[in-house]
Amino acid sequence: MIVYVFNNYIHDESGFCKRCRKEINALSQQFDIMVICRGNGVKKEEVYTTLHKKIKILYYNPYFKNNGSLTNYKASGVYEIVRTIDLFVGLSSVLLKTLWTNRKEKIKIFSVVSPLTVPLIALLVGKLFNATPSVVSMHDLEPELAMHSKGLQNNSPILRIEYWLEKLVTQVYKHIIVTSMGQAKKLAERTNVSLHKISVFPNIINKTNTSVSNLSIAGIEKKYHLGSEDFVIGYISSFTFGYTINGMLAFLHTLPSLRESIPQVKVLIVGGGVGLVRFKELVAQLHLEDIVIFTGVISNVTEVLERIDVCIIPWEKDEMTEVILPTKLFEYMQAKKPIVAPNFGEFRTNLKNGHNAFLYNTMDELKKSLITLYSNKKLREEMGQKGYLLYKEKSDDNRYINQLINLL
Repeated sequence: MIVYVFNNYIHDESGFCKRCRKEINALSQQFDIMVICRGNGVKKEEVYTTLHKKIKILYYNPYFKNNGSLTNYKASGVYEIVRTIDLFVGLSSVLLKTLWTNRKEKIKIFSVVSPLTVPLIALLVGKLFNATPSVVSMHDLEPELAMHSKGLQNNSPILRIEYWLEKLVTQVYKHIIVTSMGQAKKLAERTNVSLHKISVFPNIINKTNTSVSNLSIAGIEKKYHLGSEDFVIGYISSFTFGYTINGMLAFLHTLPSLRESIPQVKVLIVGGGVGLVRFKELVAQLHLEDIVIFTGVISNVTEVLERIDVCIIPWEKDEMTEVILPTKLFEYMQAKKPIVAPNFGEFRTNLKNGHNAFLYNTMDELKKSLITLYSNKKLREEMGQKGYLLYKEKSDDNRYINQLINLL
């Protein structure tokens, strides 16, 4: 039996949880599996249904992580200590009950990082029941995430602990999964684990039916006040970390001049998070309320994507973004949408500028790429189709499932 552990709510629509659900769906094809995840304060389902079976879900509920009382301490050791204790109490109690109840089973632990204390807690509790620390899945590299979100330097005590935990976890768990080759190389270099121990599973989303009726498109236009002739630029994300926010703020600053070249431009911002407050403040300051539209969190992005003409990933380069290949990129490619992405890291490795995407170095280049795509519908269609072919090449579900099952 596999006990799959991660620190989020299973039905959350973030890229992180979409990735977790994909792993769970793949594993359920061959293994008995139980899921332990964080509750979200609402009524919770007791089972999660995949194509293959019904999976039992067990929830834990850290208090402080969802409480605003520690907001002012987020960059300090106080926050980290309280969060760690809180997570340990909530997660370990559920793990103990689960492993005790299934103590006669041969248990393999599949733990997802964020934070690194999740696989550590699963490891410590699992040892009491001879559970095998089988797979640790790293959607992001935690030290880079800490540097990015908290502004920490390498000599920070918190970051030193992150490096120590990362080394411990990667050495003890049998298999390591990351989402890009850039992550794999960086992880191997600083932990001294073999690259052969690390598997790269890109953030490919599950295939969905992308066909949308004209009535549905008309409904989307009516709901978000879009005209049939509007040129819609879309950005889909969870606006939680700086890398999903700062570049978009820079892009919004270019909109007044972009509107001069594309009079019918509209920008659709899809998703939720703390960054929305900053976006809305800037939109009001620049008087862009007539062209910037916020959808909030939506359960199905497929229909909205169908109405978008060009998709963007407005990220700034740093230690975090250089090694990420985000879920949204594959959502864009699956929908056959032309993409404008930054010219660094995994984007430059996986995309070909002018072929299946436009890659930009500056906001001015981003703006010029959008103007080019606006003026050439045939180019938009060709680039979208080439992106879709790349998606198909990387999204072989059978290969993904077989690789994941083989690890266990």
